[in-house]
Amino acid sequence: MKAFLKTLPFLLVSLSTIQGAPELNPAIVPLAAKHKEGVTKLLQDAEKTNSFARDSYLVVLDQVEKEIVEKSDAKGVELITSERAGAKTDSLPEAVPAELPRKLLGARRSLIKAIAKSDEDVDKGAKKLNSIYVAGLNGISGAKDDAQLAEQIDREKKRIISSIGGPVLNLQTDLAGTRWKYQDKIVTFTTDGRWNGERYATPAPNILEIHWNGGGKATLTLAPEGNVILHNGKPDMFFYRGPSK
Repeated sequence: MKAFLKTLPFLLVSLSTIQGAPELNPAIVPLAAKHKEGVTKLLQDAEKTNSFARDSYLVVLDQVEKEIVEKSDAKGVELITSERAGAKTDSLPEAVPAELPRKLLGARRSLIKAIAKSDEDVDKGAKKLNSIYVAGLNGISGAKDDAQLAEQIDREKKRIISSIGGPVLNLQTDLAGTRWKYQDKIVTFTTDGRWNGERYATPAPNILEIHWNGGGKATLTLAPEGNVILHNGKPDMFFYRGPSK
């Protein structure tokens, strides 16, 4: 799965362009809307797949947790709590914790496999949608005589095919539900203010605060391009894909 994460292109699903840029030319708007509609459906289908596998694992976790609680195994309860947080945000590490109960192994493998498969399906589907969108953009007439239109067409191509152009321009309105590459895994900023098992807050459009469960706080910033979150000025998280809504 790690190798896949390194090669998966960023899925930039927002119709927003870089701050300060003019609104899309009317000739581009219907093409962009259709592209976004297609990508949104891909993400929704992926979430349905993930949700089924996620819920199945959570049921098994609940069952095993009851047994561990009966044994007064505090360390085991802590491990289950960590697994539950990772499962709920699709951020379980591929490496299996050494002390994880054997009863969880099958359901855990199924969850990770389902997420990897849905990610691959989204990747393939997005490439097809991107190809259709680019073909439509190339078919727009008048770009040779309209510098602004030509610039917008070029920017849209870069936005959907590469990591150029940020899908998150305002953390306060756009962050919830998005998924990011962090170290060797994918993490989700949930709508209830959680991230990788920790709490987060967005006091400003470009400021992200991570409130550690053990106490303390880290302040990060959103890069101007909108696809990277910086910690102490250095890239820390990379946009993976938008919310399935």
